[in-house]
Amino acid sequence: MGGHSKKLQDFFTDMKIPMARRDRIPLVVAPEGILWIVGYRQDERWVPTSLTARCLVITVTPPPLAEGTD
Repeated sequence: MGGHSKKLQDFFTDMKIPMARRDRIPLVVAPEGILWIVGYRQDERWVPTSLTARCLVITVTPPPLAEGTD
């Protein structure tokens, strides 16, 4: 986002994510704030660089859709 912060609600609105679906989107957070909106965007401050010494790799597998969900 070019080094600018944005409220999570504004991000969801800009991405046109329905309100009923927002509470099912996982977030990876730390004391510094949201690191990753799973499936959408990672905070640029946490992108690995050539100076990165250690990484935590998180893999997310989507659950099967239940009948009647989007």
